[in-house]
Amino acid sequence: KAIFGTPLLNSWMRNALHPQINNLFYSKEFRQRGIWNLPKIHNHWQHYLKGDGRQAEMLYNIIAMEVWLQTFIKNDPVI
Repeated sequence: KAIFGTPLLNSWMRNALHPQINNLFYSKEFRQRGIWNLPKIHNHWQHYLKGDGRQAEMLYNIIAMEVWLQTFIKNDPVI
């Protein structure tokens, strides 16, 4: 759980990875998945970008889960 104790990762998320994370959070797949509370996530993301790191771990977990889902599930039916 020390992942966000590193200033480097925080810097990456707020700077270098910002466009990719933003694209992920506003992607069609993310919006249509139906499992995320989009307004709440978008609100936390905006607060995080302004320096509020209280939800950093939650945001990281959502990012990791969504990347996994887009990589391995891709909204395909499980039939």
